Amino acid sequence: VPVAEPAPPLLTDTAGKGERSSQLLPKEAVAAVARRMPAGQRERWRLLFNSNENGRSFSSFQSHVLGQGPTVVVVRDTQGHSFGGYACESWTLGPKFNGGYSCFLFRLTPELQLFGTSGYSTNFMYINDGKKEVPNGVGFGGQVGYFGFFINDGLDTGEASGQCATFDGGVYDQHTRFDIDTVEVWATREPDVDPWARDEEGEGDGSSVLARKKVDKEFMSMASNRTFHSDNI
Repeated sequence: VPVAEPAPPLLTDTAGKGERSSQLLPKEAVAAVARRMPAGQRERWRLLFNSNENGRSFSSFQSHVLGQGPTVVVVRDTQGHSFGGYACESWTLGPKFNGGYSCFLFRLTPELQLFGTSGYSTNFMYINDGKKEVPNGVGFGGQVGYFGFFINDGLDTGEASGQCATFDGGVYDQHTRFDIDTVEVWATREPDVDPWARDEEGEGDGSSVLARKKVDKEFMSMASNRTFHSDNI
């Protein structure tokens, strides 16, 4: 008997009460992205930010997104190309990368593809503001100047490498500078039950670090078996 595909997560408004749809992700894409996440993040997503509704202020973006637990960031450029990334822990402002091996990238055009971590770099998630020496904005993977993709702090333009050391594929086929039509961010789990919310230098008993390392170990094991790399859905 064929096994039925799990239902996609229920998408809710910012308050987590009313149901709503994504402006950028069709249901089949929501379902495919959710299936790649750790258990507990596949049932309900809550909208945190939409640039058409909340504006293009980076301060507004931060107030809605920072410290909210794991998230999905989705971008559509002005040419209709849509892509994004899964951030496995809360976004934390600062000029250093954070995150873990369960992060991944995805693209919706020309077909839905997901790209797991390569194991060659630990530069997963980046968000920074107010610094002259380093880029200000939000990005995934790679390194400064060669991100998997990066959105500047005006939320109006961005840049992506065709390939970066962190992930097994790129959201564009080659290095691309793009203009942004819309940015959406969805929380996949509430921050009060997020075991990865604090980094190793933060306060606490270290349990968040152990939890993240446990999940990272599981995803590295998956990667070694080539079960999570550059999947076509």
